[in-house]
Amino acid sequence: HLLVMRGDGLVIAAPPFAKDDIFTRNLLAAGLRSAQLASKKTRGYLVERDEREMAAVIGYDYSQGYRDFPGFGWVALVVQDATIAFAPIDRLKLMVLAVGSAVVLGVVVMSLILAQRMTQPILKIAQVASQVARGDFDRKVQHRSGDEIGVLADTFNQMIEDLKQQRAALVEKAYVESIIGSMNETLIVVDPQARIRTVNEAACALLGYREEEL
Repeated sequence: HLLVMRGDGLVIAAPPFAKDDIFTRNLLAAGLRSAQLASKKTRGYLVERDEREMAAVIGYDYSQGYRDFPGFGWVALVVQDATIAFAPIDRLKLMVLAVGSAVVLGVVVMSLILAQRMTQPILKIAQVASQVARGDFDRKVQHRSGDEIGVLADTFNQMIEDLKQQRAALVEKAYVESIIGSMNETLIVVDPQARIRTVNEAACALLGYREEEL
């Protein structure tokens, strides 16, 4: 609503609901900051409380006259309830808060999904590694993606295959060495340069030398 006061602070115009203030209420005497600033020929706005402790946004301006007319020194005050004046800002705050909360929630959900998609293949690799450690070399990590986890899975599967082949070779070697060691006939294995590489116990007993000496 609009209030008009004289230079001495007396209200000379007011809306119908405040008609009793006309010629009875003095805004300067009431200590209204906006009225004091306007009476000093300044213009602007501020938020303050009146004598009824009602917070309001008050815009103020003074009469400058027109051409040769100096004016009456009146002051105009436009008063708006602070709750109503700041309602758009409050709505904007709520909107920003809601959007921010939605963004944070979305980031958390996406982080959980990405973390789950990353940890599940790693857990599979750990599970297969545990089974391989117990001697089960027929296990494979089932992961088909082309990302870093997929490369790791392929490398791990290749490592299992290599271990399987090495194990088979070791078993075969141990088996052959067991046969050679248990033979009653003498056996001497030489390389292309005729150097002795392996002899069995029967050869050592027959020749009377240790394997290291031969």
